[in-house]
Amino acid sequence: MARRRPRPPVIVGTGEVPQLVMRWVLRVLVDCGGLRGLLTNIGTYDDLAPVLGLPVEMTVTDRKSISARIRRLHAAEEKRPAPEAPGSLSGNLTRLAAALSLSSDEQAILAFAVLLQSEPVLAVATDLLGDQGSRQLMHALSRVLRIEESKVQAALAPKGLLARTGLLRTDVSDHMLLRATLDLLSPQFGEALVGSEAEPLALLRDTVHASKPPGLGFGDYAHVSADVDLMRAYLREALATRRPGVNLLVHGAPGVGKTELARLLAADQGSGLYEIANGNEEGDAVLGERRLRAHRAAQALFSQSPTLLLFDEAEDVFAGDSMISTGIAQRRKAWMNRMLEENEVPTLWLTNDVQAIDPAFVRRFDIVLELKAPPRRQREAIVRALSPVALAEPLVARLAGTASVTPALISRAANVASAALPGGTATEIGTAMTRLVDATLRAQG
Repeated sequence: MARRRPRPPVIVGTGEVPQLVMRWVLRVLVDCGGLRGLLTNIGTYDDLAPVLGLPVEMTVTDRKSISARIRRLHAAEEKRPAPEAPGSLSGNLTRLAAALSLSSDEQAILAFAVLLQSEPVLAVATDLLGDQGSRQLMHALSRVLRIEESKVQAALAPKGLLARTGLLRTDVSDHMLLRATLDLLSPQFGEALVGSEAEPLALLRDTVHASKPPGLGFGDYAHVSADVDLMRAYLREALATRRPGVNLLVHGAPGVGKTELARLLAADQGSGLYEIANGNEEGDAVLGERRLRAHRAAQALFSQSPTLLLFDEAEDVFAGDSMISTGIAQRRKAWMNRMLEENEVPTLWLTNDVQAIDPAFVRRFDIVLELKAPPRRQREAIVRALSPVALAEPLVARLAGTASVTPALISRAANVASAALPGGTATEIGTAMTRLVDATLRAQG
């Protein structure tokens, strides 16, 4: 009998299947009962056969020998030393676990969810298990990861750390395939974990990012100085004493300086300011529920540091993601109320439409500030502060001449004029800014 030539490395597409993934695939087939489905599903067999080194075509008479071969592969794999998570995933999980105090069981479950998203062969194998209810999901994860079922249940419970940080939640309401029941914070989060070595904050870069430094000063908020001074003092005490449940709400028309005020308050405290993104790196909107999960992840990540969080466009959470969808806050009032009472990192919530927020939520904010357009004298000061060159006073007066001229509008006009006219004179810059502002105001009616 001729000797069989050594099998080439396991390949899917252009990459070798990691040993840990192969081990999990074999456990899905043998320990979880996926083998029966494999032998009766030609399409899935065609996908997995090259990975497992099986005959390219399967006949009815092949099934017994194929089953025996898979069981031998499984037995041999179980005798090998336990493999680590592949590539950058192992190191990233270690750093994330240190930052958030994740247990070894929670790390294993998170690794499985990430590789289920990134390794097609694992997703194809788990599809053989069919739709998953809660009991089936816990049983399958217990078998594949070699974790007691009760510990799997505890790790994935709503009060468990994975759910509380928003990194991973389960959805078994509609009995979906296993790959759909494990819901990561975002697809980009999973990609970041396996992509390259990174610090925990960088793993959340599509949902949480550092804010810019402020472009205005407290003098530009003289018309609300009493409220701003109260905010400054309250945040100082909250950061010093690690007071829980600190939430400030700032509302007002677009462009009046809400974001700049948040940045100014953070700079005043000497603390970092991190924004909960409303759009990802691809430019797609991040919906309200995802943003709240990102907020929970940031709460856990920054709980031990002097940091403020900024949640702009808060109406996404309180009013819903569309005209026919109520906000996640309304659907989960008790949970939202508890979060506003217990969050460890002070949060500045900004909204253009305070009417979208239920009064029951509004009363839970420590300070509520309506930010209106500044009076003319302050608008003139803002024009001078934001202009890249010293403008003639008539131009300053014209730019600040209407209440519709907001700090954001002046800032944008200044940036465009200075970029379009590098080295331009004060008259040229000022004239360009005036034309830009005039055009925008006309377009706004």
